[in-house]
Formats: sequence, structure tokens, C-alpha cells
Amino acid sequence: MKGFFVGYSPERINPGDREHTVAKILKIVSGDTPATLETVARVYGAAITAGYTARRASSAEAKVIENTQRDINIAFVNELRIIFDTMGISTAECSRPKTNELSAL
Repeated sequence: MKGFFVGYSPERINPGDREHTVAKILKIVSGDTPATLETVARVYGAAITAGYTARRASSAEAKVIENTQRDINIAFVNELRIIFDTMGISTAECSRPKTNELSAL
């Protein structure tokens, strides 16, 4: 197809994280042509203070896999918390044992 170009940047934000906002996270940008990559880099460069690193679109896909794995882990723990709450189990107690409780074991 003529006149159609693809720029790509896998999102890497942490919702609710006030320290590592989208402007402060190093972005991976890519494009299907060198000119597209340059355009995408300029757009992100205007908004992202942390900077960016340019890669091929196929290499940027690895970042999407990492992001997906993180999202799956978060969703899994959220589901466990719902189950534990239903069972009356405190997730805070499970994840942060006290030192004296460990020594009693």
C-alpha cells in the first residue's frame, strides 16, 4: 500500500505511579521505514523527558511481551486477593510475615 506508514511504541506505564509518569519513562520507538522512525522519535521526543531508544518494529515487540507478562502477574494477584478476601484470609498477613512469627517456626 502506498502512502501508509507504521510507527510503533509499546506502552510502558504503571497506572497510579506518580513518580514514574509517562513523561519520565524511557520509551522504545520504531517505524517501518527510517523516515517513519524519525517522525515517531520526534513526536515522543517532544513529550517524553526521559528520552527514547530507536529500534526495529520487530525488536520492539519484545517489550510488549514483557508488558503483557507484568499485566498478567498483576491480574493474577488481584484475583487471588478476591479469593482470599472471600475466604477471610488477609493478603497483608500472607505477604509480610513478622520476624518473631518466622523465628517461632
